[in-house]
Amino acid sequence: MGIAPAMFGVIVSAMGASRLLSNIPMAVFAERLGRKPVMVMGWAGTAVSMAMIGSAYSVLALIAGRFLGGVCTSAQNTGAQMYLTDISNMQNRARTFAPIMAAWSAGAAVGPAIGGLLTEYFGFRVAFGFCGVIIAGTATVNYFLLPETQSEEMRQKAQEQSIAA
Repeated sequence: MGIAPAMFGVIVSAMGASRLLSNIPMAVFAERLGRKPVMVMGWAGTAVSMAMIGSAYSVLALIAGRFLGGVCTSAQNTGAQMYLTDISNMQNRARTFAPIMAAWSAGAAVGPAIGGLLTEYFGFRVAFGFCGVIIAGTATVNYFLLPETQSEEMRQKAQEQSIAA
């Protein structure tokens, strides 16, 4: 694409900026809608963002894909952290969070290496497609296997409080 260094910075920062803007709204949505829907929508949206980035033919499309990815990873992280808080207590919270944080770290360590190999042998579109398929699989597993942790009563109370505010 022949991207200038300054524009490359904009593309990379689009994800961080959108995460910054969406973290608090995602927490509100997780209170109103439940943890699971926000988390699953985050995973599904991140899969879409990978497809957008992998199929992008313009800088604007890359920025849009990265921006969507930031919003959706915010939903994933916020939903997951609130979910883990719901299923843990003060005595086991560290043990509950540690495996998830280790999995994220493993993905950050191994993912780029796999992506690099896929890109070298098949092109970057295949690498992003592969990543999107893995993420879509995660959304599907979460949708079908995870129970919602927040009761309907708590979601109703959160909605009433936000309307009153």
